[in-house]
Amino acid sequence: MASLTRAQFLRGDWRELAEASPESTIPRIDAACIARHVVFCRSCGERCEPGAIRFRPMVGRPPTPEIDAAACTGCGACVDVCPTSAVTLMAYQPREDC
Repeated sequence: MASLTRAQFLRGDWRELAEASPESTIPRIDAACIARHVVFCRSCGERCEPGAIRFRPMVGRPPTPEIDAAACTGCGACVDVCPTSAVTLMAYQPREDC
């Protein structure tokens, strides 16, 4: 699957990915996410208008982000706001065997 870094997204390379692929694009949050390293951050979820990025509460730790692929529009608003560039866009095709 193709994915985009923050720099590629800001240059507009996401348009090529969206046009070249019949699938939709969704964000992927990797291990660099500071919320997964005990730092409170919700910047991607706050920027997500459709509410596709939600945060699961955890006891004794900051909430971690999860992506609802059905709610995601693939707009990429969450990519440029991430302070650690942990969010990338990638091609997504829903599984039909689920």
